[in-house]
Amino acid sequence: MPIEQAKRQLATRFGHFRPPDTGILDFVFERYLRDSARTPMSFLDWVDTMYDLAALKQEFRSKGWANRLVDGILRRE
Repeated sequence: MPIEQAKRQLATRFGHFRPPDTGILDFVFERYLRDSARTPMSFLDWVDTMYDLAALKQEFRSKGWANRLVDGILRRE
């Protein structure tokens, strides 16, 4: 599936919320698109050569209120 199509699935209408921890998915796709704009590569090649989950987690900032909503009230994660 093209990355643009996958990103469209990451929407509230499909139960996805960007502000809590689940927003890391958006962050990963955005990082891939940024990196591949500079050096074109497939997503799988990017995962094999540039993907660094620890660094992405360190850079990504979720919103505490959103985590409380998704984890505590909606019991989604």
